[in-house]
Amino acid sequence: MKKSELKNRFSNETRHEWLYWYECMVCGKNQQDVLHHIISPSVKHYVAGKHNQSVLNSCPIHNQVCHIGNESWLGKDENIAYLLKRTYEALRYDLGYQLKPIDEEFFKIYSKVYGILTPNGGRK
Repeated sequence: MKKSELKNRFSNETRHEWLYWYECMVCGKNQQDVLHHIISPSVKHYVAGKHNQSVLNSCPIHNQVCHIGNESWLGKDENIAYLLKRTYEALRYDLGYQLKPIDEEFFKIYSKVYGILTPNGGRK
C-alpha cells in the first residue's frame, strides 16, 4: 500500500505561478485557497521522482469545500485527467507560463493519464 504522506510541499516558485489565478479548478468559483497535488503517492498512477515537484502537478482549489472530504472524486481517473489538462491550459494559455525541463518530464511520465477523459470533462 502506498503512503499518502507527501514529501514535497509546494515551492514558493510554484505558489508564485498561481498568484493571479482566482478560480477553483474543481467547482469553478472564485477565491480558491489551497494548492492540491493532482498526482500524489496515494494515486495509482504515481511514479516516484523529482518530476512530481512540477507546477503541472498543482492545482488551486477550495480547501474546505472541494478538497477535504472529496478525496474519492479527486482520485478518479477521469477527474485526475481533467485537473491535469485544466492546469496545463491555465498555466500555458491563461497565465503565459513557459514549460521547464521538470514540467516536460512530468508531462512525459504521465502522458497516458492526460488521455483519460469522459464526455463531461470530469468536472464536478
